[in-house]
Amino acid sequence: MPILAATANPFSRARYALATSFATHCPPELGAAIVVTGSVSRDYADEFSDLELRFLVDSLQPLAIYQDWLRSLGGVVEEEVDAAYEGGAQTKSWHGGIFVEAFWQPWPALDARLAEIVAAQTTEHWSLTEAWHIADALPVRDHSHLAQWQERLAVYPLALQARLIQQATQAWIDPHWWPVSFATIWPLAYRDARLALANRLSREIERGLRILFALNERWEPDYKWLAGESRRLSQAPADLVARVNAVFSQADPRQAVTGCLTLLDDILALVPPSYALGLPRQQLREVLDAEHLPGSR
Repeated sequence: MPILAATANPFSRARYALATSFATHCPPELGAAIVVTGSVSRDYADEFSDLELRFLVDSLQPLAIYQDWLRSLGGVVEEEVDAAYEGGAQTKSWHGGIFVEAFWQPWPALDARLAEIVAAQTTEHWSLTEAWHIADALPVRDHSHLAQWQERLAVYPLALQARLIQQATQAWIDPHWWPVSFATIWPLAYRDARLALANRLSREIERGLRILFALNERWEPDYKWLAGESRRLSQAPADLVARVNAVFSQADPRQAVTGCLTLLDDILALVPPSYALGLPRQQLREVLDAEHLPGSR
């Protein structure tokens, strides 16, 4: 059973120790399997991190049962919380200064969600992070069913890779009245419309990251952990994280656009020729030269 590395930082160790204590005191009906997910499972935790726990159950209990059990462990439970979560329930509580997000999920709900992902039936980002969570989850109470899913998620579905790459690049060449579909990023920079530009840059960078993680056959992460996850990519542009950060810290908005488009071009350069991305890459390069676009001043 995977466990937290002995070299883990003190924030991860403290939260992992709390998780193992939960598992020790949890009756089987409240958790057939219990796993640590999120920052702690990857040793990214810092002083701001919570502890994310997934309790996989045979049948869902009333929310009050879970809340009462957390109180029995000395937790201060938040009463006002949206309890619905992926066919299960969610609780939030404080334990000795550590915030705990616990998710109680029946096996059928987990099975349905992961089966949809491995069959490439969804490409929605937050849906795909479910596979990222489970693939690297650290069990503090193991279960054969969980182990089977982790083994299955160790193989990235190539059909999903193809869908993600196609969707991201198609967005850059639609609609047919090119170049408005892509070139409209430049007016936002020239108008100094920073909020609209930041939203657009975020969308384009995320499209590029989706291509990059799919290309590397890695499950899409929560991008707040990009610094750590980028180290797991075998193929990536040099200085990926620094370049992403630079896009959002430029004093000159035109330099931000140039940095974004150049990074996207470098990502596309890594994609095998079999994906036939010549057109989107050609049009991206045309957009890089704002002064020569139709209608430019």
